[in-house]
Amino acid sequence: MRALTEVAGLRLDAVRQVLAAVDDESLSWHEAVGATHSRLVPEEAGAPVAADAQVASLLQRHGWTLAADSPHAVLLARALDALDGLGHPASDELLDVYADAATRIAEHEVAAVGDDHVTAAEEVVVGTLLLEPVLLAIRRIAQANVSLRTRGRR
Repeated sequence: MRALTEVAGLRLDAVRQVLAAVDDESLSWHEAVGATHSRLVPEEAGAPVAADAQVASLLQRHGWTLAADSPHAVLLARALDALDGLGHPASDELLDVYADAATRIAEHEVAAVGDDHVTAAEEVVVGTLLLEPVLLAIRRIAQANVSLRTRGRR
């Protein structure tokens, strides 16, 4: 899986873990792809404290569940803690808007991924690492245009 080393820059031990999950026929497609996705989250020391409840509330409001070992809730909580620490907390309303938009995107992306575990894992790596900058760029373009349309001519 060249994408794991060249695109994702994963270490060989992480690549071995992904390949083991992808090759494990006892795992569902969801579990095999999730193993790949989880390896793409940067490892950081220390767990957040303040935003854990906000993340749990977001998950509950949207009926979302995560595997016990999923790093995504911690990653989100860290980001929310950082925003709060700078005096720019993210409101639940904003998180819900993001969650609704992300659900629409995820539904499209998951439906487009093939059934083969190996192909799906590669698509997750490429999609996560190369499409996330696309998503951010589109968000910024949309913000610039909404700003121009709603505030640019005052």
